[in-house]
Amino acid sequence: VAAGATSPFAKLLHQRHSTRSFDDQRPITLSELARFLDGTARVVARWKGRMDLGDARPVVAYATRPYPSAGAEYELELYLAVHRCEGLPRGFYHYDAGGHALVPIDTRAPELEKLLTEAVVAMDAPAAPQILITIAARFGRISWKYSSLAYALILKDVGVLTQTLYLIAT
Repeated sequence: VAAGATSPFAKLLHQRHSTRSFDDQRPITLSELARFLDGTARVVARWKGRMDLGDARPVVAYATRPYPSAGAEYELELYLAVHRCEGLPRGFYHYDAGGHALVPIDTRAPELEKLLTEAVVAMDAPAAPQILITIAARFGRISWKYSSLAYALILKDVGVLTQTLYLIAT
């Protein structure tokens, strides 16, 4: 790379920043949200392979997503508290990465409001985000293979996924 030249990826990394002001006049659209989730967390490939466990060699199903994950276990799940999204009702959803679909979760209005209010306090933001994404881990998906390392690997995977979310958003 020539002196002083900056790659498009380096520019993207430098442009990335947290935003705590939300444009309520122009909420995110369902189409934009779908592209965001597709680029960050959707299952992009599936395959089966044999795992070597000594005498046992069970067939295991694998999947890949746009970000790397320890042991290709992809233990992280996304839950979305939707405050404002054009084309999507306000509510709480699980992102089904395999089906690339938002699955509604029955939630009472006060519970949803509490999540959004806590986000305002945690971010020291002037208003609730249009969409609050919560990352949860399915501990068993990774602990069976990595036992005592599982928690540390989950934390690393959260960091990788968070960076991927930021880069696609940018």
